[in-house]
Parts: sequence; C-alpha cells; structure tokens
Amino acid sequence: MKRQGSEEGSVRLVGGPTDYQGRVEVFHNGSWGTVCDDEFDRYDAQVVCRQLGHSGGKLTKFAASEYGQGVGPTWMDSVSCEGEEGRLVDCDFPGWEIEDCSHFEDVGIKCNPVEEGKLRLSGGVTLLQGRLEIFHDERWGTVCDDGWTQANSLVVCKQLGYSGGSVLEQPISRGTGPIWMDDVLCWGVEDRLSNCNFPGWNIEDCTHSEDILISCDPLEEGTIRLVNGQNDHQGRVEVVHDGRWGTVCDDGFDQNDAQVVCRQLGYSGGSAVGEAVFGRGKGPIWMDQVTCSGDEHRLAECEFSGWREEDCSHWEDVGVVCNPEEDEMNEVESNNTPL
Repeated sequence: MKRQGSEEGSVRLVGGPTDYQGRVEVFHNGSWGTVCDDEFDRYDAQVVCRQLGHSGGKLTKFAASEYGQGVGPTWMDSVSCEGEEGRLVDCDFPGWEIEDCSHFEDVGIKCNPVEEGKLRLSGGVTLLQGRLEIFHDERWGTVCDDGWTQANSLVVCKQLGYSGGSVLEQPISRGTGPIWMDDVLCWGVEDRLSNCNFPGWNIEDCTHSEDILISCDPLEEGTIRLVNGQNDHQGRVEVVHDGRWGTVCDDGFDQNDAQVVCRQLGYSGGSAVGEAVFGRGKGPIWMDQVTCSGDEHRLAECEFSGWREEDCSHWEDVGVVCNPEEDEMNEVESNNTPL
C-alpha cells in the first residue's frame, strides 16, 4: 500500500475504499488540512493524482457524503492548475487558509490505478530527470545501477515518452522501499524496461546509494506519433506540446489533416478515423478544430483553436491510417505471391 509522506506540500487521499480515491488533504505548516471544491476541476485532479504516483484524475460529486468531512484547517481554496504541474502547491491559489468554505465543500477525487511496470523519475529539478522508480506488486521501488548501459537509459526515456537517455551525474535523495530491479540488460529496442533481461523482481545485492539516476531529453515541440494501431502506420494521433504527449480531437478533422499527419511521419497519404477507434488516450487534449490545407509539413502548422482550447473528451480522440511505404507494400505483395 502506498505510504503518504508528511513533507510540506505532500498530498493524500482520505476516506476512500481504495488508495486511488478519497478526500484530498494537503500537508502545510506541520498539519494536514483539506482543499475546498470551489473552482477545482479535472486539471487540478490530474495534478493530485500525478503527485501521488497515479494516473488520470476526476472529481467526485458529493465528496463530503462519500468520503466524510475533514477536520482542521481548509488549507487551499480556488485552486487553478494548468495540468502539467508536478505538485498541487505549484498551482495558483489565493494563499494558505485564505478561503470561504466549510468542510461540506471538501473536494474529493478518483485516480486511475497505476499499471504494472510503469516508470517515473523522482526527486529531480525537472520532470525529465530523477531517480528511476518502477511500479511492481502495487508498490513503487527503485532500480540498481549495477551493469547499467546506455541502451537501458534509452528504453527508460522511450517508455516515459521522451527522447535520448543518459545517466544523471548529480546527487539526488536516495529512494525508499524495495529495490525491484538489478543487473538490467536492454538491447534498446524494447518498449518497456520490464521487457528487458534481469534476474527477477527484488533479486538484488544493492543499497539505495546505488539507485540509478536518469536524464532524458525533451521531445521537439510538435512531434507526432500514432499509438495503439496494429502496425506503425495507423493509430491514435498524439502530439507533443510543452514537453508532454497529448491527443487531438476529431471535431472537424478531415482528409487534409490526415494527409499532413502522414506526411510528417514520412508516409505518402492517409485517412482519418474518429471516435477513439484506436482507444482513448490519457492526459491533455492538445488540439481541437484542426484545419489544414493539406500542404503543411507539420500538424502544428495548421490552423486550430489553440493549445488545449477544446470541448472534447477522450472518446473523440482522432486516429489516422496512413498508406504504408512502397517497400512495405512490396514486402506484403511478395509474401502473398504463390510459390
């Protein structure tokens, strides 16, 4: 079970039936207090969930009746997050205990459980660097640096949605809890660190002074990818903005827009499919009402409402099917030629 810290700005969820939902409480000035639901929205919830190591984030209606009313101070009110912050206290709010709420208005949220093998970087000055931690058996743990290679770093950063990957050469606080992996050996082509070779979970001869520290490179603004398709030339369209992957809404997305996506990815053309045919994404919906002439080289060069200016849900994430490259088509044809 996830243990909650008691450092300034720590958050926890209280009163819920699982670790992933409950009344939001924040630690300030030596004591836990609640957060008022005034103006608290899904972006604020996502920040809380991310700070706790979970994913997702949505509000719970009638939280006080479902999770109970808090006691003590209401520390925060009128919280306003952009959604990319690493901690709730990094968001805008009027100030500690500046509020006009009662505990009937304590906010509650629900997060999504963390998937087995998920990675995160902790303790760094940016989201791109820190102590490598992996989620296994319902707990976060660290990875030992024994035998660590450049290929390992590349796999880590690829799984996290970044590029590059190298060992971070600066001190960071030591991890706690289990050391889940040791003597990891990746080839560099794996999609997940847990797909690499290692002796087994918690089989190690390390201390936390040997926790591996990783630094990734930010992805280029406007980079795109296709996710969750049956092959490389189809999938849900995702785009990088402000260092994070997000989705594109299917409102008004047409063949011209699909052509631009496919051209940016190196294909000759393609078609659009809406209504989350390739599954619903997570995180921000970066683009909506995209309008391309069809001649642009990058999707970000097309007209659209503005980054995160949208009225969509992930049920509307757009997908694209691109035409495979000529050599791929020849390979398919040769495979289908009778002997």
